[in-house]
Amino acid sequence: FRARLTFPIQDLQGRYLGFGARVLPSDARAAEQAKYLNTAETPIYRKGEVLYNLHRARQAVARSGQVFVVEGYTDVIGLAQAGIDSAVATCGTALGEGHFKLMSRFATRAVLAFDSDEAGARAAERAFAFQERYPVQAAVMIMPEGLDPEEFVAKHGADEVREAAKEARPIVEYMVRRTVERHELSNVEGQSAAVADALPMLQKLQDPVRRSEYGHLLADLTGVSEDSVRTALERRLGGHP
Repeated sequence: FRARLTFPIQDLQGRYLGFGARVLPSDARAAEQAKYLNTAETPIYRKGEVLYNLHRARQAVARSGQVFVVEGYTDVIGLAQAGIDSAVATCGTALGEGHFKLMSRFATRAVLAFDSDEAGARAAERAFAFQERYPVQAAVMIMPEGLDPEEFVAKHGADEVREAAKEARPIVEYMVRRTVERHELSNVEGQSAAVADALPMLQKLQDPVRRSEYGHLLADLTGVSEDSVRTALERRLGGHP
């Protein structure tokens, strides 16, 4: 961690587990180094079960029911300095089931705040796998202008971040839209491929109302009739709507 800004990682009781360290922009070798380094896993520091700053944010999260999940420790600090004290970060590992289990103790909505569509997509795919198991509604918020959360709040202020969080897309909607956008929709073959690509996501939804409503969205996005989407979905479900 030499010549890096170092962040202590603490558990829910505030006990120290390990460290994360960010390369300093002033370091002449910054471009050649990993942006973050983290303490290796230990018997007490299991990265998949720890969220940076949750021990401080837990009360604010419990009050509002909402948690901001960001990628970097400095994003958490930037949001906190602006008055958003419900932000947490993963500790150098992918968002996983342990994180959702931890968040579900305090939050009912998790806003995944990422600085690029690609990073948001990766997090959304991971979160989708767990969203049916835990009572946390995940939504994806992509920062405009390619800014990260720290830069965005510094430039636009906390109120703009809160407004953007309100507009964050529910994770299923985000993934359906992203899936459809990969296809050429000007012909029947492309429309059919887009529907086929998105249906497995709808199939995994346990709530029939959500399945039906997202089926309606899929039909709208692809230009396919809702009856066709419903028929295809029922076929995948083995004839059960």
